[in-house]
Amino acid sequence: MKNTKRIYTGLSSLVLVLLLTACSLKAQKESDIRQIEFTKTGRGYQENVRVTADSVISKIEDFRAEEKSKRTGRKLAPKEWETLLKTLAGVELKEVPTLPPPTDRRAYDGALAASLQITTTQNQTFGHSFDNEEPHAKLVPLMKAVRALTASK
Repeated sequence: MKNTKRIYTGLSSLVLVLLLTACSLKAQKESDIRQIEFTKTGRGYQENVRVTADSVISKIEDFRAEEKSKRTGRKLAPKEWETLLKTLAGVELKEVPTLPPPTDRRAYDGALAASLQITTTQNQTFGHSFDNEEPHAKLVPLMKAVRALTASK
């Protein structure tokens, strides 16, 4: 009888661990990504692109240009959002902040400082900093997809 009780306790513990693991991976599902944001800044220049499931909004402030501020936005087709999320296939969200940038020229004004931030529906944010538009190789497809969305109208 004691062995049976130990087996049930062991199985219960195993089931609990599996459930907790499944819950922790919940943020990995593409459907749990709420927003992707790209920011690029430098002296007198700031660009911000925010992409959600239904829209893309871009704001550029360039104090060196005649037109100091430019804001654009448009609705996003569901297929465009799906395509954007597919660029993250094979990338674990929790590893995004630890990915090393290919270069670090922004540290001495050799490049604009940039970042990509991925926000989940649970309000978890996973960010990656890099130079210009040159993120870690795993995030290059995402960067290109964000750029493609701001270029298309």
